[in-house]
Amino acid sequence: MLREIEATQKWLTMLRRKWKDLRRTREQLESNPADGTAHRKMGAFYCFAKEDWKRGIPHLARGSDSELRQIAQLELNRPSDAAVRFHLGKKWLEAADAARDTKDARVMRLRARYWFLKAGAGTKKSTVRRAVNSQLEKITLYPTRIVIWNTHNAMHGDRGTLECHLVLVNGGQTVSAGKLQLPWSAERNMPYVAILAGKPVDEVRIEVTRWPRNGGGLAEVQIFQGRTNLATGCEVRASASFREGFTHDNLTDGITGATEEKFSKGYWLLPHKTKGWCSFHLDKAK
Repeated sequence: MLREIEATQKWLTMLRRKWKDLRRTREQLESNPADGTAHRKMGAFYCFAKEDWKRGIPHLARGSDSELRQIAQLELNRPSDAAVRFHLGKKWLEAADAARDTKDARVMRLRARYWFLKAGAGTKKSTVRRAVNSQLEKITLYPTRIVIWNTHNAMHGDRGTLECHLVLVNGGQTVSAGKLQLPWSAERNMPYVAILAGKPVDEVRIEVTRWPRNGGGLAEVQIFQGRTNLATGCEVRASASFREGFTHDNLTDGITGATEEKFSKGYWLLPHKTKGWCSFHLDKAK
């Protein structure tokens, strides 16, 4: 937890410094709201430093960088068509390849990935999925932390994970592996934060080896690179599930707290007193 706090403080210090450096840019926009250079700088701050796309995209859409302006204008249209979303992802990849700043380029590739996942979301067309996954495989990911949310099986308070192995994989090779002792409560879901080295990773695997009472399970797994949760929209697999309603799909549904009202929704359970695993394939669409 201390390492997470330190990383957050470092990020906030960087944002404060960049915001201070933009003082003159903000003044220029106040005196001339059509200043394209000022809009480009503000858009870059919000999108690539803060990852606040909602505030940044309108600035880029009025900015002096013609390529980013065209991309931002496409974003403002909020495309729902898979082909347009796919095209938008490719445009962000092109922008990343042309970017001078390495950090900005990484964030642009994350935005490209966002749109590729949107393009592949919900489709059963094999040609679309192959095209999407082909693009996703081109994007190198550098996760910096993982948040594992334990479950307690709602009002039963009898399932969860006490011990697991966390395995990070890239290109079929193990990058790192280690045993984790997870906090567990019979009354509420408990989070565990693992700080990573930021090495390339395309698969995260969690192997449940010990559990309380009746069996293993987890509520949610969040895999962050910066402010982006890489687990959202990616393909998730598991060795087995307790029964329908407690499947591995729940591990990325955004529900971190299981309550009686959400019984059999929002968390994954393994069969009764059985070891098992779940894996997150970051280079493949759900």
